[in-house]
Amino acid sequence: MKKHFKMAGSVLLVISLYALPVKSQVKTYGIYSTISDYLNNRPSYGPDSLHSGSLYLHDFISKPYISLKYNGNTRQIPKTEIYAFTGANGTVYRLQDNNRYEVLNKNGQLQLYRRKQQHTGKDLYTEKYDYYFSARGGNIQPLTTWNVKRAFPEHKELADKIDINFRQDNELCVFDTYHGMYKLEWLLQ
Repeated sequence: MKKHFKMAGSVLLVISLYALPVKSQVKTYGIYSTISDYLNNRPSYGPDSLHSGSLYLHDFISKPYISLKYNGNTRQIPKTEIYAFTGANGTVYRLQDNNRYEVLNKNGQLQLYRRKQQHTGKDLYTEKYDYYFSARGGNIQPLTTWNVKRAFPEHKELADKIDINFRQDNELCVFDTYHGMYKLEWLLQ
Protein backbone atom coordinates (compact mmCIF):
# COMPACT_ATOMS: atom_id res chain seq x y z
CA MET A 1 0.00 0.00 0.00
CA LYS A 2 2.81 2.42 0.92
CA LYS A 3 4.47 1.61 -2.37
CA HIS A 4 1.37 2.78 -4.28
CA PHE A 5 1.25 6.05 -2.33
CA LYS A 6 4.93 6.73 -3.03
CA MET A 7 4.39 5.97 -6.73
CA ALA A 8 1.33 8.27 -6.89
CA GLY A 9 3.27 11.02 -5.08
CA SER A 10 6.15 10.73 -7.53
CA VAL A 11 3.79 10.90 -10.51
CA LEU A 12 2.06 13.98 -9.08
CA LEU A 13 5.41 15.67 -8.49
CA VAL A 14 6.52 15.07 -12.08
CA ILE A 15 3.17 16.28 -13.47
CA SER A 16 3.27 19.44 -11.34
CA LEU A 17 6.80 20.26 -12.51
CA TYR A 18 5.70 20.03 -16.14
CA ALA A 19 2.68 22.23 -15.44
CA LEU A 20 4.82 25.12 -14.13
CA PRO A 21 5.45 27.91 -16.65
CA VAL A 22 9.24 27.69 -16.86
CA LYS A 23 10.39 30.03 -19.58
CA SER A 24 13.33 31.65 -17.92
CA GLN A 25 15.44 32.49 -20.99
CA VAL A 26 14.10 35.23 -23.21
CA LYS A 27 15.61 36.85 -26.29
CA THR A 28 15.77 40.57 -25.57
CA TYR A 29 16.53 43.82 -27.36
CA GLY A 30 16.62 46.15 -24.38
CA ILE A 31 16.08 46.66 -20.68
CA TYR A 32 14.62 49.89 -19.29
CA SER A 33 15.48 51.15 -15.80
CA THR A 34 12.72 53.75 -15.55
CA ILE A 35 9.37 54.57 -17.09
CA SER A 36 11.00 57.62 -18.68
CA ASP A 37 13.55 55.40 -20.47
CA TYR A 38 10.71 53.18 -21.70
CA LEU A 39 8.52 56.06 -22.93
CA ASN A 40 11.50 57.60 -24.78
CA ASN A 41 12.75 54.28 -26.26
CA ARG A 42 16.12 54.53 -24.51
CA PRO A 43 17.18 51.11 -23.21
CA SER A 44 19.42 51.35 -20.16
CA TYR A 45 20.99 47.95 -20.78
CA GLY A 46 21.05 45.64 -23.70
CA PRO A 47 22.57 44.59 -26.97
CA ASP A 48 22.88 46.77 -30.03
CA SER A 49 19.99 47.01 -32.48
CA LEU A 50 21.47 44.36 -34.79
CA HIS A 51 21.85 41.50 -32.32
CA SER A 52 19.57 40.23 -29.62
CA GLY A 53 20.82 39.09 -26.25
CA SER A 54 19.65 36.44 -23.82
CA LEU A 55 17.86 37.46 -20.68
CA TYR A 56 17.70 34.93 -17.84
CA LEU A 57 14.87 35.89 -15.50
CA HIS A 58 15.49 33.15 -12.92
CA ASP A 59 11.75 32.51 -12.54
CA PHE A 60 11.94 28.87 -11.50
CA ILE A 61 14.56 29.33 -8.81
CA SER A 62 13.85 32.87 -7.71
CA LYS A 63 16.88 35.12 -7.55
CA PRO A 64 16.98 38.87 -6.83
CA TYR A 65 18.66 39.59 -10.17
CA ILE A 66 18.42 38.81 -13.87
CA SER A 67 21.34 37.80 -16.05
CA LEU A 68 21.82 39.53 -19.38
CA LYS A 69 24.12 37.85 -21.85
CA TYR A 70 25.21 39.55 -25.08
CA ASN A 71 28.42 39.94 -27.09
CA GLY A 72 29.99 37.16 -25.01
CA ASN A 73 29.52 39.09 -21.74
CA THR A 74 27.18 38.27 -18.89
CA ARG A 75 25.90 40.96 -16.57
CA GLN A 76 23.76 40.55 -13.46
CA ILE A 77 21.23 43.32 -12.89
CA PRO A 78 19.11 43.55 -9.71
CA LYS A 79 15.40 43.10 -10.48
CA THR A 80 14.66 46.20 -8.41
CA GLU A 81 16.57 48.31 -10.97
CA ILE A 82 14.47 47.12 -13.92
CA TYR A 83 11.27 48.78 -15.06
CA ALA A 84 10.64 46.72 -18.21
CA PHE A 85 12.31 44.79 -21.02
CA THR A 86 11.59 44.30 -24.71
CA GLY A 87 11.56 40.78 -26.07
CA ALA A 88 12.88 39.87 -29.51
CA ASN A 89 9.31 39.78 -30.85
CA GLY A 90 8.80 43.42 -29.82
CA THR A 91 6.59 42.65 -26.82
CA VAL A 92 7.39 44.70 -23.73
CA TYR A 93 7.17 43.13 -20.28
CA ARG A 94 7.29 44.73 -16.88
CA LEU A 95 8.67 42.93 -13.84
CA GLN A 96 7.22 43.27 -10.36
CA ASP A 97 7.43 40.85 -7.42
CA ASN A 98 8.95 38.09 -9.58
CA ASN A 99 6.00 38.30 -11.98
CA ARG A 100 6.12 39.23 -15.64
CA TYR A 101 3.34 41.47 -17.05
CA GLU A 102 2.86 42.18 -20.76
CA VAL A 103 2.59 45.95 -21.37
CA LEU A 104 -0.41 46.79 -23.56
CA ASN A 105 0.03 50.54 -24.07
CA LYS A 106 2.63 53.27 -23.90
CA ASN A 107 1.12 55.92 -21.67
CA GLY A 108 2.94 57.50 -18.74
CA GLN A 109 -0.25 58.38 -16.89
CA LEU A 110 -1.95 54.97 -17.12
CA GLN A 111 -0.29 51.75 -18.19
CA LEU A 112 -2.31 48.63 -18.85
CA TYR A 113 -0.95 45.10 -18.50
CA ARG A 114 -2.05 41.54 -18.89
CA ARG A 115 -0.76 38.26 -17.54
CA LYS A 116 -1.65 34.82 -18.79
CA GLN A 117 -3.64 32.72 -16.34
CA GLN A 118 -2.48 29.26 -15.38
CA HIS A 119 -4.08 26.48 -17.42
CA THR A 120 -6.46 24.27 -15.52
CA GLY A 121 -8.45 21.20 -16.52
CA LYS A 122 -10.59 21.76 -19.60
CA ASP A 123 -9.11 25.19 -20.33
CA LEU A 124 -5.84 23.67 -21.48
CA TYR A 125 -6.08 25.03 -25.03
CA THR A 126 -7.64 28.43 -24.38
CA GLU A 127 -5.62 31.45 -23.37
CA LYS A 128 -7.15 33.55 -20.63
CA TYR A 129 -5.63 36.69 -19.18
CA ASP A 130 -5.87 38.72 -16.00
CA TYR A 131 -5.65 42.49 -16.52
CA TYR A 132 -3.74 45.01 -14.43
CA PHE A 133 -2.77 48.69 -14.44
CA SER A 134 -0.38 51.14 -12.90
CA ALA A 135 -0.84 54.87 -12.45
CA ARG A 136 2.14 57.09 -13.30
CA GLY A 137 4.58 54.17 -13.32
CA GLY A 138 3.61 53.09 -9.81
CA ASN A 139 2.92 49.60 -8.53
CA ILE A 140 0.94 47.20 -10.66
CA GLN A 141 -2.50 46.38 -9.29
CA PRO A 142 -5.59 44.52 -10.53
CA LEU A 143 -7.65 46.45 -13.10
CA THR A 144 -10.93 47.15 -11.33
CA THR A 145 -13.17 50.20 -11.41
CA TRP A 146 -12.59 50.77 -7.69
CA ASN A 147 -8.78 50.64 -8.02
CA VAL A 148 -8.77 53.04 -11.00
CA LYS A 149 -11.00 55.54 -9.19
CA ARG A 150 -8.70 55.44 -6.13
CA ALA A 151 -5.57 55.86 -8.29
CA PHE A 152 -6.79 59.16 -9.77
CA PRO A 153 -8.48 61.14 -6.95
CA GLU A 154 -7.63 64.47 -8.63
CA HIS A 155 -9.87 63.57 -11.61
CA LYS A 156 -13.24 64.22 -9.96
CA GLU A 157 -15.25 63.53 -13.14
CA LEU A 158 -13.38 60.27 -13.92
CA ALA A 159 -15.40 58.26 -11.39
CA ASP A 160 -18.64 59.32 -13.09
CA LYS A 161 -17.23 58.61 -16.56
CA ILE A 162 -16.17 55.13 -15.44
CA ASP A 163 -19.63 54.42 -14.00
CA ILE A 164 -21.31 55.58 -17.22
CA ASN A 165 -19.02 53.76 -19.66
CA PHE A 166 -18.21 50.49 -17.88
CA ARG A 167 -20.70 48.13 -16.28
CA GLN A 168 -18.21 45.43 -15.30
CA ASP A 169 -14.49 45.30 -14.55
CA ASN A 170 -13.80 43.12 -17.59
CA GLU A 171 -14.89 46.02 -19.86
CA LEU A 172 -12.10 48.32 -18.62
CA CYS A 173 -9.55 46.95 -21.09
CA VAL A 174 -11.56 47.54 -24.28
CA PHE A 175 -9.61 48.99 -27.20
CA ASP A 176 -11.22 51.97 -28.97
CA THR A 177 -10.34 51.56 -32.66
CA TYR A 178 -11.71 55.00 -33.54
CA HIS A 179 -9.31 56.82 -31.19
CA GLY A 180 -6.52 54.22 -31.51
CA MET A 181 -6.17 53.72 -27.76
CA TYR A 182 -7.80 51.93 -24.88
CA LYS A 183 -11.12 53.48 -23.84
CA LEU A 184 -9.90 54.01 -20.28
CA GLU A 185 -6.89 55.98 -21.59
CA TRP A 186 -9.19 58.17 -23.66
CA LEU A 187 -11.39 58.92 -20.65
CA LEU A 188 -8.35 60.13 -18.71
CA GLN A 189 -7.49 62.81 -21.27
